[in-house]
Amino acid sequence: MKRGWLVVFTMLVMTSALPAMAQHFHRNEISVSGLIGVNFPDLGSNLEEYGDMKGIGFDRSGEFMFGVAVEYHILDWLGVEGTGFLAIGDFGTGGSDDLNTWSFQGNVVGHIPTNTIFEPYLTGGIGITVLDSDLGDSSTRFSGNVGAGVDIFAFNSDRISIRIDSRLFFYSFEPDVLGPGSQFDDSVVDLTIQGGIRYGF
Repeated sequence: MKRGWLVVFTMLVMTSALPAMAQHFHRNEISVSGLIGVNFPDLGSNLEEYGDMKGIGFDRSGEFMFGVAVEYHILDWLGVEGTGFLAIGDFGTGGSDDLNTWSFQGNVVGHIPTNTIFEPYLTGGIGITVLDSDLGDSSTRFSGNVGAGVDIFAFNSDRISIRIDSRLFFYSFEPDVLGPGSQFDDSVVDLTIQGGIRYGF
């Protein structure tokens, strides 16, 4: 994880030395992003606390995730976006009990214009989260997300950027995800940090 942060820091230092030019995606453009990163599940450790009470010993850690995002830029500073992500994880019980998380969201994105190659943005939206569990049944639940990020126009072009993005996802478990007899139906919060390339056309 430390190596990943070092790569991000080095990238920011290198790009900050480039000429300061106001670059951004334009109204009526569509941009497509490919992203990879890490999902940190259940920030409040609600599932782990439930497992401790039941003597199960859940220990979910950072999960590899990847996905795509497609945004229509209504204005230079405003867009609507559809995202799809998959986080590949498990329950951390020492066995092979996978718990993969699919997320499909529709978001509003507000871009903050600057006079540099860096363009921050804020985003939020709603959608569904699908929990694909080996312990019990899969479930589909309503979910929401809020987040922020930055586009770095490091290639002297307003059509391609390096994108760094972080979001909080809010959703709840159905008891059957943990198998027969489960009573866990609490809400959980996941934190995602990802980066990738965005291309506009």
